[in-house]
Amino acid sequence: MHVDDLARAYVMALEALASAPFRAYNVGATPTSMREIVATVERVSGREVPVVHRPPQPEPPRLVADISRITTDLGWKPECSGLERQVTDAWSVVSGSR
Repeated sequence: MHVDDLARAYVMALEALASAPFRAYNVGATPTSMREIVATVERVSGREVPVVHRPPQPEPPRLVADISRITTDLGWKPECSGLERQVTDAWSVVSGSR
């Protein structure tokens, strides 16, 4: 999830507290596999990402946040959280090109 989307969700939730009772919201975006993340980082950075494959650990096959409540209540939805944008923005900070 892109930090800009998360910050906007926090601001919207805090502003809503002034006129509504407390509500808990899930925020999330971009369901993505590790393989997709590595490939995107390699493409954006132009560098190979070393990957170590270990035996799989028991875990759910897919974890995705249910953002329906925050979308319905506050109109929030991720705007900057596409995988390519997240990696590009992070890489620009890390590489000093921002």
